Amino acid sequence: MNDRFPLFSLTLAWTALLSVLFGLAVAQGWLGPAGTTNRYFCEYTASGFFREPANTVSNLGFVVSGLVIAWQAGSARANAFTQTPAIVFLFAAFAVVLGFGSGAMHASQTDLGGEFDLLGMYLVAGFMLAYAARRYFGFGWGGFFAVLIAAVLFCEAVGLYRQPVVPIVSYAGDAAFALVIVLTVLFEALNTWVRGARRESRWGAYALLSFLAAFAVWNFGRTEDPVCRPESWLQPHALWHLLFALAIYFTFRLYVSEKGTGAKA
Repeated sequence: MNDRFPLFSLTLAWTALLSVLFGLAVAQGWLGPAGTTNRYFCEYTASGFFREPANTVSNLGFVVSGLVIAWQAGSARANAFTQTPAIVFLFAAFAVVLGFGSGAMHASQTDLGGEFDLLGMYLVAGFMLAYAARRYFGFGWGGFFAVLIAAVLFCEAVGLYRQPVVPIVSYAGDAAFALVIVLTVLFEALNTWVRGARRESRWGAYALLSFLAAFAVWNFGRTEDPVCRPESWLQPHALWHLLFALAIYFTFRLYVSEKGTGAKA
């Protein structure tokens, strides 16, 4: 792109806006009263500004990931990803949204905060699936947005299913999110093996390993888990945030490593 500052400046402005809204929402109680539904993760409920300090602050990993994506994309070579700056911004912006959305849940333990957390997850996963599917099928940006919106709506709809508890992930919305990630991995593998995408596949491997490590850690961060130490700053769920943020960054590196500018590699 060789156009670093406009993209980064826009992402930085977006981050600043969400920072202000996040601070006001937590300070003014805009997210509503705390509820037992979102006291699911191990960390104790603090009396300070953030009800879950470690699980809240660790979401800066997503914000940093989004900002780094915007900064590095601005100087990356032109290819199928970077030739459309609006799409690059969208990916960076979604990472930032996830940071503040998840932060809203852990800072407030409210139902509305939980909805923002899930929306951020669905947007990031939906983007990844839509971009992988676009590369495989060769459709335009209209098709990309159709897949993105469909993925988010699918996750939201499945999330309405509350009983019984889904094995391993417990919540149906998390299961839908996991399914979108699995489909993304499938299409990215097909892009390499079937479409012959010319890119540095090691970044895809790093992203997958980071996400699998994040998911493994997530399973030790719940209140009922035997390793739960609610008073500790070393929270498994906080590590999940950081590893998932790393997976997002590695996915970006996979995108920018691709050679060629067409819809198909």
